[in-house]
Amino acid sequence: MAVMMPREKWTDERLDEEFTRLDKDIRELRRETSDLRTEMNARFDAMNDSINKRFDRLQYTLIGTAVAIAIAIIGSGTF
Repeated sequence: MAVMMPREKWTDERLDEEFTRLDKDIRELRRETSDLRTEMNARFDAMNDSINKRFDRLQYTLIGTAVAIAIAIIGSGTF
């Protein structure tokens, strides 16, 4: 004797409930993705600001070094 599983009936109400649940899950996923995107953009902006400050300091150091070398060359009179 074979045991048969009872066949589930998918009525319109059950399908509507499942689609409602699916829509809710998709909205939640979109919200979480949006929150994650906002957080990542904030972190990248902070990182870009930090990198820009480092490059600015490097540029000032290079300009200062070039000026010091030029002054040393002019001061030594060997140009």
